Amino acid sequence: MLPEEVKSELEKRLRESRFSNYTELTDWLQAQGFQISRSAVHRHGQKLQKHLDAISVATDQAVAIAEAAGDTPVMGRALSALVQNKLYDLLMDAESEADPVKLARAVADINRADISVLRYKAEVKAKIEAKFTQLESSAKSIDAATLKRVKEEIYGLF
Repeated sequence: MLPEEVKSELEKRLRESRFSNYTELTDWLQAQGFQISRSAVHRHGQKLQKHLDAISVATDQAVAIAEAAGDTPVMGRALSALVQNKLYDLLMDAESEADPVKLARAVADINRADISVLRYKAEVKAKIEAKFTQLESSAKSIDAATLKRVKEEIYGLF
């Protein structure tokens, strides 16, 4: 029930103290005029630490995926799946302070983005196929083996 600026300062102090010195933090809040117990500060600190740990794990996982996948479409799909999984975890966490409506919207946004990527991919693939069909019908200067190799290389991108 703290004002946002006080809560932000408390969270900053919690991180700086590495989630210790709860008595000092409680004293600081009481000096600010807030009636709050040490156990309430500790509970908030535990929730914040759990949240930051989850973000750290998600970041590590995203970095590992990025390193493994490089700059491929697989990376985008994997990161999208990772974010969806984390959002789902937040939705299912009864102790989470996250707004379920916002989380549901975030999941929907990710799904829409995935659908847009799939549509774009299909459009590009259709355009490439049309160009190959056009090249094959007028392949006077390109031999069939070269055209086949180019086709395999380009389709390998998908």
